[in-house]
Amino acid sequence: MKSASGDMRNAVKTIASIPDSFKGSIQATINDLEFDVVARNSLMLLVGLVDGISAEDAVDTILHVWYSAMLRKDHLIKLDLVKPLIEDVVRKIASKPAQSMQRKTWTFDKGTLKLVLPKKRWSDLLTYFNCPKGLTTESAIKIPKVRHIGGRAQGLQTPLPHTPEAN
Repeated sequence: MKSASGDMRNAVKTIASIPDSFKGSIQATINDLEFDVVARNSLMLLVGLVDGISAEDAVDTILHVWYSAMLRKDHLIKLDLVKPLIEDVVRKIASKPAQSMQRKTWTFDKGTLKLVLPKKRWSDLLTYFNCPKGLTTESAIKIPKVRHIGGRAQGLQTPLPHTPEAN
């Protein structure tokens, strides 16, 4: 049996519940078979850690990335703080072998995140910042909601883009 991280809530709740008096380090490995889930989880973790986003704003943005068919402008502003981090990696690994695994470790005031992906997936990750062509508010609203079957989310797994008409 293979495990997957489709629902990160348990990992996040466990880490968040560690007392402030704890001075050690925590390492969590979160993996998934589906790249859409890895991309969504990576973006949510980066939003939660990146400097310049308050805890309250990070939680609001993460919730919308997780559940919403549309992102507001204020969520996009938060994601704009994350996008350059991915762009930097894509630029730096451009000459690496196509089939290689590439890793990046970021250190923020709130913690450290190491992300390991195949080279191609770093570029794929950048596409999650773009609104799909032709997606309107009306069509985003019609996207089926995620269904949880057997403990695994089924259905839409991608972070959902902002559409110009949404506020």
